[in-house]
Amino acid sequence: MVSFRARDSVGRVSFAVTAAVGLSFVALGLGMPSTDGVIALVTGAAVSLIGLGGLLFWRTLRYDLTATDLVLRFGPLRARIPLADIRSIERRDLSPTLWASVRLPGLAFGTVRYVEVGKVTMFASSAATGILLIDAGGRRYGVTPQDEGAFVRALDGERSSHVNPTAPDGS
Repeated sequence: MVSFRARDSVGRVSFAVTAAVGLSFVALGLGMPSTDGVIALVTGAAVSLIGLGGLLFWRTLRYDLTATDLVLRFGPLRARIPLADIRSIERRDLSPTLWASVRLPGLAFGTVRYVEVGKVTMFASSAATGILLIDAGGRRYGVTPQDEGAFVRALDGERSSHVNPTAPDGS
């Protein structure tokens, strides 16, 4: 198995700011009476947990290439793409729609809708620029490996031994 880290971005800063905003709501809630205080505390705690969780998991964003699969990882979440299903890989700049999923500056995770290509399952340290778009059996995945050249070479090398005879182009 070969592992590739995602390229650096401002994602850590986004999570730190999210955690700080959540903690400020917690502090605000502590000084407020009854229902308003409880709402601020609960909201602040939830936002803080998202920010702190993101900070903890940030360095786990990676792509593992095995003999049979490409595994995309972020914290406890994974997506497994059989190499035989991969039809193409291309580098693109994309335009997210307003209805995107988890998309902070420096991170795109989950299913995100893009103007040019529709739904993409993102495990990326960028929401729009320099995305490696992987087409695999009718699904699209977006990744941002730090060493893009080595990632593509390794993936192409493994894919060459997993040609899908049912694919129209033989890949």
